[in-house]
Amino acid sequence: MSTGARSMPLRANRGARTALAIVALVAVASRSSAQVSVGDSLWQRGKITEATAAYSRVLAADRYSVRANILVARAMAWNSNIDSALVLLRNARVRVPDDIDVRFSEALYLSWDKRFDQAIARFDSLITMHPDLDYVRVARARTRAWKGDLAGAETEFRQMLTLPLRDKDAKRDAEIGLAQVTSWRGNLASASAQYEALQADDPTDTRVMLGLASVRSWQGRPLAAADLLSRVVVRDSSNLEARELLSLARMASRPRTDIEFDWSDDSDGDQNFWSVISQRLHATDRLRIGAQLGSLRATDPARNATRHLAVITLTTAGTYASFDVALGARLLDPGGAASSQRSVLTARAGVSLRPANAMNLSFSAARLPFDEIASLLGRALDLTALDATAELGGRRGPLLSLTGGTLAFSDGNHRETATLRLAQRWQGLPWFGVYARMMRFAEKRPGYFSPTQFSLYEAQSGWERESGFWTGSIGGGLGVQKVDPSKPWQSAYHAELRVQRSWPNGNSIALSSGLSTSAASSAVGAFKYRTAALSAGLAW
Repeated sequence: MSTGARSMPLRANRGARTALAIVALVAVASRSSAQVSVGDSLWQRGKITEATAAYSRVLAADRYSVRANILVARAMAWNSNIDSALVLLRNARVRVPDDIDVRFSEALYLSWDKRFDQAIARFDSLITMHPDLDYVRVARARTRAWKGDLAGAETEFRQMLTLPLRDKDAKRDAEIGLAQVTSWRGNLASASAQYEALQADDPTDTRVMLGLASVRSWQGRPLAAADLLSRVVVRDSSNLEARELLSLARMASRPRTDIEFDWSDDSDGDQNFWSVISQRLHATDRLRIGAQLGSLRATDPARNATRHLAVITLTTAGTYASFDVALGARLLDPGGAASSQRSVLTARAGVSLRPANAMNLSFSAARLPFDEIASLLGRALDLTALDATAELGGRRGPLLSLTGGTLAFSDGNHRETATLRLAQRWQGLPWFGVYARMMRFAEKRPGYFSPTQFSLYEAQSGWERESGFWTGSIGGGLGVQKVDPSKPWQSAYHAELRVQRSWPNGNSIALSSGLSTSAASSAVGAFKYRTAALSAGLAW
């Protein structure tokens, strides 16, 4: 009896403790659910910090809560704390090693952290396990685009859109991804048409408006871009990307003044100092007006000369073509008697065409005086120039550039020029290329570099870097040149350096310098040519 009497209270106490534990777990679960709901509400309103705090309280109560780990990881990844986010996802995988959401989040955050190969490997593993997940395939193609494999990403998006996708959201994501990759590859006309079709289906889709706004900016239409971005900000004031792009579009459409000072010196004793002030404004979304005033002080061992110029420019921006026309005048003073001064009207017209993906064709014609150095300012030589350029390739891929031109001199001489440049670019890495230039004059004339045939071949390389408000680039080339068929081959090289500081209000300042031993760099064929420039841009 005594044993039984003692056991009854023990069982009763155990039952009471169990009941209390159940009540406590229910209370914790209830509080956790409430905190998750609070966090979701804060997240949807763009209050990321407050939402993260709510999710973290859930995580403090249960370190291995799958839901809490996923949500806090999302918040950390959103704030660029990718490594901590991945640690939390590993905690979640302790309980659910094959959870689709956890595995997908891991791959996604790795892609955000630019660990593209790791992300693609995880996407591939998830697709192998669940081949019916259309949104995973979309994310994989998008990651290839971020990696710089634009052709591969475009192929994946197009293949997806030929299949009967079960997920309607994934289908639209693939269509938006295709439009984005098309624009990144340089086919702005096709990308514009794709975005416009998507916008017709859903005029409220902010992703489409953002993409189309980027295309409009690249087409030189900042007013149209600003209009689209303003609509995005009205719908979602917390969209940081839209707000930043809107600020850039508004700056691009504002009047801008650029001031530049350039200096050059060659081994023949010619020195030039330019000062130029330019004004630019958008009259309409497709029409830009520019004005330029400048002066040149040119000296050599025998004389001092000056040149003053004024130019008005009109530029139109279209989907498939853009045009520009410039009219101006130059006052040339060779430094002698007043009777030696002369005024010359100048004119230029050009057209740029984009007939196909990653292809640009441009043609120009110009009439201007030959006034590059002091000795030429008094020669009364005028030039008529015709030039054509063809470019193939996008900003991140190989670029092939071909140019050809003719130049007629008023003294009866004639020049033909052709250049070829092939360069391969990788995102965040140095670029490499080759360059060739050939130039031929009908006759050799005294006073300016006019070889019967000039050839230059170079291997070139460079690196461009952007960090915050600072941008910089360095580049150069090493090769050989022949200044005339009867002369031997000579070494030739050039190098350039440029640094720029920009501010959020659109103002900027830049410093650059260069050195070249190409004979064609100087009007007189000097074998060493140095340059330096200081420029500042002011947005009003």
